[in-house]
Amino acid sequence: MNNLLQYPASTIVDRPIPKNAFYRNANITPRMRNRFVDELQELRWLYKLAPQSLNVERGKDIEEIEIFHATLKQSDVPVELLRFIDQVMPQFIVFILQYQDRYCLYCNYKQFTSQAHDKCDIKETFVSDWHTDIPSLAIQGRSLTAIYDNFVRQIAGTRLEQTPTAPLGQAVQAMQQRDELLKEIEKIEKAIQHEPQFNRQVALNQKLKQLRKQLEQA
Repeated sequence: MNNLLQYPASTIVDRPIPKNAFYRNANITPRMRNRFVDELQELRWLYKLAPQSLNVERGKDIEEIEIFHATLKQSDVPVELLRFIDQVMPQFIVFILQYQDRYCLYCNYKQFTSQAHDKCDIKETFVSDWHTDIPSLAIQGRSLTAIYDNFVRQIAGTRLEQTPTAPLGQAVQAMQQRDELLKEIEKIEKAIQHEPQFNRQVALNQKLKQLRKQLEQA
């Protein structure tokens, strides 16, 4: 019995997911099909977290959480492939990635965009660091929504403000705003270094001060 995360026996599925199960999807392209062959060695469904298996409440939009184990053929995280898998499956998924003797956790934070729960929008992707030990992912919360939110926060680590009272959606949005400010600051800093005109340098420095102030307040 494969129980990498040492979860309750009632949650264990431990069943392989054939790659050709995704080939039947009408939206798969030859390029994406090749990614399944070139990047993914094996995909297993390890755990199913649900009210019946954990004795917790279901969430507003979350009926169950799946934990998949993906054995990779290369060390690069196949983000495009994992996003495709996540988008064609209506469940909330956390991936344990393994390449040789190293492990990391991967999660696409997503929200359903239809009441039928057949379409979703991936808001952000989070990946933990690689480790030689099997990662820890604690089940925390009395509902599937709380458990999923805590999963995302554990995988995101310092990328998210770790304030338990702040809704996860707001924390992700704030993180994205900070990331955009940092990108803009870096862009302007490079522009200042290569700007020969003094007046233009002054204007760019003023803009840089404004952005840094916004970053402090974010």
